[in-house]
Amino acid sequence: MKSKTHKISIPTILKIGKGAFKYVEEILHDENIEDVMFILDENMYKMLHENIEDIIKNLDITSNYKIIEPNTKIEDLISISYSLDSKIELLVGIGGGSIIDRTKYISYLKKIPWLSVPTSPSNDGFSSPLSSLYINNKRVSVPAKMPYGIVIDTDIIMNCPIHMLISGIGDSVSNITAVYDMNLESNKKMINNDDFSAMVSLQSIDTLLKVQTQDIRSDEFITHLVESLTMSGIAMEIAGSSKPSSGSEHLISHALDQLLGVNNYPHGIQVGISTYIVSLLQKNRSNEIDTFFTLTGFWDYVKTLKIKRESIEEAIMVAPSIKKNRYTVLSIEGNRQKAIHLLVTDKMLSKILI
Repeated sequence: MKSKTHKISIPTILKIGKGAFKYVEEILHDENIEDVMFILDENMYKMLHENIEDIIKNLDITSNYKIIEPNTKIEDLISISYSLDSKIELLVGIGGGSIIDRTKYISYLKKIPWLSVPTSPSNDGFSSPLSSLYINNKRVSVPAKMPYGIVIDTDIIMNCPIHMLISGIGDSVSNITAVYDMNLESNKKMINNDDFSAMVSLQSIDTLLKVQTQDIRSDEFITHLVESLTMSGIAMEIAGSSKPSSGSEHLISHALDQLLGVNNYPHGIQVGISTYIVSLLQKNRSNEIDTFFTLTGFWDYVKTLKIKRESIEEAIMVAPSIKKNRYTVLSIEGNRQKAIHLLVTDKMLSKILI
């Protein structure tokens, strides 16, 4: 019998809490890092460069900044990667999902370890082995490197724009429908499922759903949210694919990206809406998702976006063609039409879409 185990890479450092940014200096000191590159965008540089300069001064290390804008193309990232000084021992990615995606892709290309310092909880990318990049104007998931460590300062997260918090809430629940689709595909194609990754994926959202507070800017809620998203990313590493955290709900979101282009909505918000639709189709914990979205203000925020029902309808029809090798609940004959019917007949969906 062949071994069915495989090697996984999990961050060895996880620091979450108020003022946790200070741990960046501690990590660089403990690991004897002498040459580091900080990767961030212009806004984050303005916000944190004094903190970073203090770290550099205290440790007396060689450092560089690489300012990367969120829309940097993959060919430019490749160019940046191979122009880096060979003496650099560690990359430190500081920012939102776009900067984190680009840092870990550079890390993957250059085989340099990286430290993940997310400044928003908009998705689980800060702890996952995949980067979401635009290639030929299409969002594509490409292989990347898992972070060596993760540092999440809840004081910084607490002050991020509201749409980023709402987006993280939407992305977190997708594990419920994604694991269902993963099991469905496993049974249909007669392939072995990764039960351990499914367990970790579901545990990540189960813990978050039990949080009592409704104040999404509270330290308690933010801590549970980023812990949930961290576990979601690790579930993907365990499985060796995005399946434990990305199913038909993500395919609908990717379809919206293609259909709406630059006019699309934040990834996690699209995913959250799609997750609720798919959960109704799967008959899979829809009431829990609805309650969670109501208590956290997710639904209230979505109403302000005035999302058109026709856009969601078209995305549902296009979704299965996004990844033709995937088998999800939307692959079943008649289910796309049922999902579209739900947009009108479900009480909540009829309220939030125009």
